[in-house]
Amino acid sequence: MTDQPLPPRLTRWRRAAQAVLWLEYAASLLWAPLSILAAAAGLALLGFTPPGLLSPLALLAAIAAAATWAVHTAKSLPKPTPHAAERRLESDSALPHRPFAVLQDAPATQDLAAIWPLHRARAAASLARLRVAAPSARLATRDPAALRAAALLLLAAGLIAAGGQAGPRLLAAFVPSLGAGAAAPVLQAWIEPPAYTALPPIFLSRDGGALTVPVGSKINISLTGGSWAPHLATPNGHIDFRDLGGESWQASGLITESGPLTLSRFLSTLGRWDVTVLPNTPPTADFPTPPARAGKSLETKIPWHAEQHWGVAALTVTMRPAGYPDLPPIALPIPLPGTPKNATGALLPDLSPHPYAGVEMEAQLQAKDVSGQTGDSAKVRFTLPAREFKNGLARAIIELRRRLAMARETPTDAANDLDALAQAPQKFEGHSGIFLNTVAVAALLRANHSAASLEEAQQRLWIIALALDGALPEATQQALDDAVKALQRALDQHDRGKLSSADLAREIEKLRQALANRLNDLARQAMKQGKLPPFDPQAQRFSAPMLDRMMQQMEQAAREGRPQDAQDRLAQLQKMLEKLNNARILSPKEAEQAEQNAKACRQLQGAVQDLTQREAGLMDRAQTRTPRPTLPPQFQLGPNTEAPDTDQLEATEESRTADATTQRALRQALDALKSQLGGALGQVPRPLNDAGRDMDAARDALIAGQESSARQAEGKVIDDLRRGGQDMAKQMAAGQQLAIIPGARDAGDKGDELGMDPGGDGQGPLDPLGRPLRQGVGGRAADDNSVRVPDEMEQLRSRAIQEELRRRGGQLDRPRQELDYIDRLLKPF
Repeated sequence: MTDQPLPPRLTRWRRAAQAVLWLEYAASLLWAPLSILAAAAGLALLGFTPPGLLSPLALLAAIAAAATWAVHTAKSLPKPTPHAAERRLESDSALPHRPFAVLQDAPATQDLAAIWPLHRARAAASLARLRVAAPSARLATRDPAALRAAALLLLAAGLIAAGGQAGPRLLAAFVPSLGAGAAAPVLQAWIEPPAYTALPPIFLSRDGGALTVPVGSKINISLTGGSWAPHLATPNGHIDFRDLGGESWQASGLITESGPLTLSRFLSTLGRWDVTVLPNTPPTADFPTPPARAGKSLETKIPWHAEQHWGVAALTVTMRPAGYPDLPPIALPIPLPGTPKNATGALLPDLSPHPYAGVEMEAQLQAKDVSGQTGDSAKVRFTLPAREFKNGLARAIIELRRRLAMARETPTDAANDLDALAQAPQKFEGHSGIFLNTVAVAALLRANHSAASLEEAQQRLWIIALALDGALPEATQQALDDAVKALQRALDQHDRGKLSSADLAREIEKLRQALANRLNDLARQAMKQGKLPPFDPQAQRFSAPMLDRMMQQMEQAAREGRPQDAQDRLAQLQKMLEKLNNARILSPKEAEQAEQNAKACRQLQGAVQDLTQREAGLMDRAQTRTPRPTLPPQFQLGPNTEAPDTDQLEATEESRTADATTQRALRQALDALKSQLGGALGQVPRPLNDAGRDMDAARDALIAGQESSARQAEGKVIDDLRRGGQDMAKQMAAGQQLAIIPGARDAGDKGDELGMDPGGDGQGPLDPLGRPLRQGVGGRAADDNSVRVPDEMEQLRSRAIQEELRRRGGQLDRPRQELDYIDRLLKPF
């Protein structure tokens, strides 16, 4: 037989068959070693591995056994040669007569040469239906006990039991340092959100999980244990670990994209976290409604809305004349409540003094978030509110000032216009200072064209216009003085019947309006000087409760036909107005605190009055009681006397005992009141200390049955409490100062609360009829000329009470104590 070359098709078939034979050869050779390794891996996954160094020794023993088995098997297995491949093809294709050998053979003798081509053709034709069967190692004959299936079953069970710890358990079987006898690796991982978020660190669990973090967060990982360097894969690349020595590793990096964070080492995954990155979008700002005039005031209402996920740090509104991009803008910072994430509000500045007042403006909001990003709103247009000047010359100067600010007129032209106005001095009649100031501004504009000079000229032109229009603070003071004098004349004319009540009411209203204008000027000056802290602009109305109360009382006196009282109140008001420039201007917070303090002082005054009334009640009951008998009843009976009523004596003793108990309670109440007064005033009035001693004396006298001594002591207590109340009022008044408070409240709703004496005479609070609480017994008011009986019904009732008292006083058979009491009641009348 000779090796004749085979056609290419048959060569390819022979190679395929040879490959199948090689697979069967390898399977027969390796099934046992692979089964041993699979069983070893299954045991490792199930945790059945020797500790420490014994684990790799056991693995080496398993590998050695597998290698020995493979060598022994290889000796008995045929090699997959090309001829063996041909035999495999002929067997799998059921071809008889070995056609591959025929194609590669030659005839032995020349006698066969004639038929040999026919024989080769028949062999080649039979090879047209070649096929090769799938590899078959015939392991059933080599492994009749099916040990290979047991090894695969053990491996599958180990994979299911190990789950996510399959890699570490296999490493524990291969590497001594990761065996059961070594310490498990310690993992510490956390994410630091950016500082602008103010979020705390986020600690990562080794079990993994999903979390959301801000963009730009920093991940930090510290791993202790193990000889191989770990790896951290992030959506935007790998992060390398630094070797700290001692089997410690550390890494950190920024998180900028969403995706998984995977911490791995060799063949195991130590942790996996699915991270969603929250983008840091720029802040947004917008105008809910276009800016406009705030009601009838000169303030500009600028509504705003700003929003950002992590907080808005600053908000600014910029306004410039529409169509004039080169002119300097008006930039106003908008106060924010901290760093809000979503806030809405309105700014109410008074921009009427600005040269752009009355011009169509283009406004835009700019927001800046806590991370430094900025966002702009859409531009809106509106007309800046302007002050309406009544004086024609003032209007001309303001228009010139506006043209100068908007570069519609050069400084030289503006100076010429001012000189032209100064050519008519009669327009400045009575305002020589304003005339000179106008000429000076013209000279300034002509001499210097710098930005500072232009700004100074505009400010001086504004003051000139206000002065011409009578709107300067000094003008409001003059207007207030003129209103007071006009009201004095009006009251005198009304008293003589030369002025109607309606005209008088108009003069009073003019005074009230002039006072309000003056208070507003004083408050605005205080805010400009920094003496008054900024607060809600909606509360920029100011009032002086003491002055408002005087105005009310004066108006009431004039309305009720008491001209002298009205004149007195106006005189007191005029004295107070002289102190107005030194009045204390309270912020809203200070006004609230002053109101609370004043209410506390009023409660203390009311407590003193209540003690006085209760002490007076004890004294009144003492007047009706008979003294305790000094001798036994059997020694008091005379030939013409009746035996005392035992029930009446017992009732008298019970009343006396009850009053002694009440007196003791009043003493305790006085001690508590003195303690509070010490904290409020710093010093307790001396009469209140005397009242305490007299209360003790009254109580001792009541216990002893000494009615006369008890009445005297109770009278002293009432006098002590009255003087103590007066001293309290003086101490409170001494610490008070004329105050101006903000707020759109009624004129007289704060006078009492702020502890101010509406009467202005330092006599303390008033009773419901308007009388000062001073000389009356039991805290009752003394009569004075300010009292007016409201109606005839009360007069009739008073006469009926007096007549009943006189009738009873004429009945001389009544007890002497009652007659004396009635006499004291009738004495003032």
